[in-house]
Amino acid sequence: MKKIIFLSFAFILICLNGVAQNPSFQIDQNNKYIDFKKSIISNDFYNVSQLKIGAYMTLGNYGYTNGSWIGSNAILDYSSYGGRGSLGDKNLFIPAWNQGTALVISPNFVDGNLTGYTHSWNQSSNKVDIKDFTSSWNLGPEKTYFNSNVGIGTTNPLSPLQINSNSDDVLTFKTLDNNWLYTNWMDNTNKRRTWMGLGSDLSSFNITTQNGTNKILFNGGNVGIGTTNPNQKLQVQFTGEGGISAKAVSNGTHGAANILVDPASGFPGRFLFRENGQNKGWIDHSGGKINIRNSSNTPFFSVLMDNGNVGIGTTSPDTKLAVNGNIHTKEVKVDLVGWPDYVFESDYNLPTLKEVENHIAENGHLENIPSAAAVKENGIQLGEMNAKLLQKIEELTLYMIEQNKKTEELKTLVIQQQKEIEILKIEIKKH
Repeated sequence: MKKIIFLSFAFILICLNGVAQNPSFQIDQNNKYIDFKKSIISNDFYNVSQLKIGAYMTLGNYGYTNGSWIGSNAILDYSSYGGRGSLGDKNLFIPAWNQGTALVISPNFVDGNLTGYTHSWNQSSNKVDIKDFTSSWNLGPEKTYFNSNVGIGTTNPLSPLQINSNSDDVLTFKTLDNNWLYTNWMDNTNKRRTWMGLGSDLSSFNITTQNGTNKILFNGGNVGIGTTNPNQKLQVQFTGEGGISAKAVSNGTHGAANILVDPASGFPGRFLFRENGQNKGWIDHSGGKINIRNSSNTPFFSVLMDNGNVGIGTTSPDTKLAVNGNIHTKEVKVDLVGWPDYVFESDYNLPTLKEVENHIAENGHLENIPSAAAVKENGIQLGEMNAKLLQKIEELTLYMIEQNKKTEELKTLVIQQQKEIEILKIEIKKH
C-alpha cells in the first residue's frame, strides 16, 4: 500500500510541475494498463488525467476534487462512461482475478481523507458498485479508523489494538485545556457504561460506573493502596494518621454504611490487629459467637448472637453478662422488685431471738440466707442477696429497737429503785 500511495503522490507532483508524460505507454500490448492520458491535470471532468498501471491498479479521474480511485485486484470500469470514469452515483469495479479480495483506495482532495474499501469475489467477474464495498480503514484530518486489528511495533496484532514497545511509557494521554481527561467504555448502543480518568480539575482519578454497570472487580492478585508490595488481597498503607471510611448517603429509603465479612462455610470471619508485623489480637465470628481474642488465640470477650448474652473470660455466658474474674467498678445499679420494706409492716412475723438461735444451731446459717456450700456451688444473685441481707438488717434493727425499749425501761426502773434506796438510807440513819 505504501508503494501505491507513494506512486500516486509522485504522480501528483509530476503533474503539478507540468512535466509531460508519454500518453500511451504500455508494458505489453495484451495487458491493461500503464497509461497517462493527459500531461497536465485539468479541473475539467472530460479532460482529467487517468492513470492505469497493470491489471491490478487504476487511478480514475486523478486530480479531480472528489472521486479518484486506486484499485488492487480490481479495475474501475471505464467502458460505461466513455473511458472517463464517473463522478456520479455508480462507480463499478470488476475483479482483475475472478476470486480473492480487492482493495480500492479513494483519495478525497476536498476533505483530505484517504479511505480503503474491500470486497471479495468468489469465481465471479460481476461488476460491483463501490457502495457495496466495505469501508475497512480511513486516514483523515477529522477521523481515522481501522476495521481490523492494528499493530504498533508488531506485524501480527492479536486484538483491535496491540502495542509492542521497549519504552516504559507505552501509551500517553494528554489534555490541552487542563479540564477533564478520561476514557469512555460503551455498549453496542453507544451508551456509556463506565468512564475512567481525571476529573474536571485534574486533581482526582475516577472510575465511575453507570447505566446498568454496578460492579468494579479485581480478579486475582493483591491490590495495594499507598504501597507497591501488598501482601494481602487489599492492603492500604499511609504515612502519618489515616484510615478507611465507609460513608453512606441516604436515598430516602436506605442509608446504612456496611462492611461485609463473608468467609467460606465452616471458617471464621476475622478482623486482625497487628503491631510491628506481629499479631496482637483479632475479632472473629464463629459458631454463633463474636469473640475478641488475644495474640494467643484465647477469647476473653464473647457475645452469643442467638440470645445476646455477653461473656468476659468465658465463651459460654449463661446470663446477659457473665464475668469469669474480678470486677472493679465505681457503681453498680440493679433493678429489683420486692425490696424488703415489708419487715417494718405491723403484721410482719419477726422471729424471736430464740428462734434465730435455734435455726443457727440446727443449720449453721441464718434463715433465708444460703449456706457456704450452696454459694460455692451456685453463686449468689446480687440483687436477691442484697435484699436478703437488708431483710436481716431490718430484722436486726427491730431487735435493737425492742432491746432499746427494754433497756430504757430498766434504766427507769433502776433510777426509781435508786431513789427508793436513798430514802431507805436516810430512814436508817434516823434510827
